[in-house]
Amino acid sequence: MRDLYSNLKTTQVLAPAVYDADQNSDPVDLQGFGSCMLLVNVGAAGVTLSETDKIELEVEETDDKVSGPWTDVDPADLAKSATGANDGCFAVIDSAGDDSAVYATAYRGHKRYCRVVVNFIGAHGTGTPICVTALLGHAHVAPVTE
Repeated sequence: MRDLYSNLKTTQVLAPAVYDADQNSDPVDLQGFGSCMLLVNVGAAGVTLSETDKIELEVEETDDKVSGPWTDVDPADLAKSATGANDGCFAVIDSAGDDSAVYATAYRGHKRYCRVVVNFIGAHGTGTPICVTALLGHAHVAPVTE
C-alpha cells in the first residue's frame, strides 16, 4: 500500500487542553513499528514568555511503562534536539514568536516506550493550549488498523 493512511498509526497521547503545570504524555508503545514521530501542537501562551517563564519539550524512554524508570532520551536518539534544562529536550519555547506552532521530533532510541514531557518553567498562572500526537511508521504488519 502506497498511501500513508494504511502505513501510519496516529495516536493522541496528550489530550488538547489548557495546561499550566508539567505534563507527561501517555506512553507510546513502539512494538510493531520501526519509527516514531512526536508532534506537539502549542497554542497562544497564557503568559509572556521569556528566559525565566518558558516551556520546554522533552522525550523520555523506558522498557517498562508501569515501573519505569523513565529516563531522558540521549539527544543523539532524537531527530531534533535543543539545549534545555534536561537531556531529551527538543524545543524551548521562550519568546512570543515561539508559541502558536507545531514542534516535532523523531525518536530513534531502542526502548519499547517513549513519551513527551511538557515542562513549565517559571510562573504560568494562566495556561497554554497544548496537545501531543504520536505518528508510528514502518509498521511490521500493514495495513495499519486503528
